[in-house]
Amino acid sequence: MKKFTALLLVFSLSMLSGLSNEQICFRGKPTKECKFFTIIEAGYLLDSKKTRTLQHIMCEAGLMFNLNKHHAIGATAYIYPKEESSRGFKLRYRKWLGSSFSLDIAPGLMLADGRSHTKKPQFTGHIGLNYKDIVSLISQVDIKRYTREKTEFDLSFGVKFGSQVGAATIAVTLAAALIYGAIAFSNFKI
Repeated sequence: MKKFTALLLVFSLSMLSGLSNEQICFRGKPTKECKFFTIIEAGYLLDSKKTRTLQHIMCEAGLMFNLNKHHAIGATAYIYPKEESSRGFKLRYRKWLGSSFSLDIAPGLMLADGRSHTKKPQFTGHIGLNYKDIVSLISQVDIKRYTREKTEFDLSFGVKFGSQVGAATIAVTLAAALIYGAIAFSNFKI
């Protein structure tokens, strides 16, 4: 995973090195406004099963390239810290539905998840309807392979926050995790 992350970073930096600031956007916009744009997202998914419990807290980051005024492609790396630190990558296709809305289709692979009883890689993917790259409603499927005979399909629904809102959500989530950890550690007795 470290090699993949390093390769993605080197590729992204090499692609961006010859571009001016006007061609790179922090928030995704159609091609007339920017050529490349970053993806920084944080969000929450609810399990579609009876429990309706919080399934994932998620963080994704990556880069997309506008092919024309209607289509963009790219890739993101992701981590779901709640689920045994699941990590992997997703390819992403975006269809611009005007200047405010877009539709993302993102198939990917979970490369690691901290559980020894699951087979890797596993499939993951989501479809999302975005509003100005600030908020998106998503549906996600994870296919978990345990043995040859047992495969589990998890369907989730949720919300992602992007660009500045996504970065702030990541910061708040990390701060809450640190505070929770400090409280839990302070209650630990030797």
